[in-house]
Amino acid sequence: MSRVYLIRHAHTDPHANVPSPDWGLSDHGRAVARTLALRDEWLDLALVAASPEAKARATAEPIAEAAALDLRLDQDLREAGRPWVDGDYADVAKRYLAGEDIPGWEPADDVRERMDRAVHTLALEAGGSLAVVSHGLALSLHLGLTPDEWEAMPFGEVVRVL
Repeated sequence: MSRVYLIRHAHTDPHANVPSPDWGLSDHGRAVARTLALRDEWLDLALVAASPEAKARATAEPIAEAAALDLRLDQDLREAGRPWVDGDYADVAKRYLAGEDIPGWEPADDVRERMDRAVHTLALEAGGSLAVVSHGLALSLHLGLTPDEWEAMPFGEVVRVL
């Protein structure tokens, strides 16, 4: 039976002066990514795909290696475009997920559409089980999660199996 594993990247090391797509994993995040790669499910994967953002690639690379597959990068799996938030990021993100238009943030409908398209296309191309490594906001929009469900979503974990 083919499955789609939706995975949120592992914990990052954010910096205000570095664009979020360039953030790497924290030391803890790298350890979690290595542990995540040990799951038996990856032995049956036909395709591993990830956002091209550094944190998603660093989470997906050990999975692809464990599955003996090349990692496919897909621009449509990237995180919602947004500037650095001074102050309470979680509050702004929750308002965004609740449907509020946040100035400077990529429209939520655009994120949802590209994520839906990417996951659907990758699942068809995989011809078997697929692992997708993406981001909290993008995955939440794709899955229709509530702001509270987004906030509870763990880093470096399988969020949903379809």
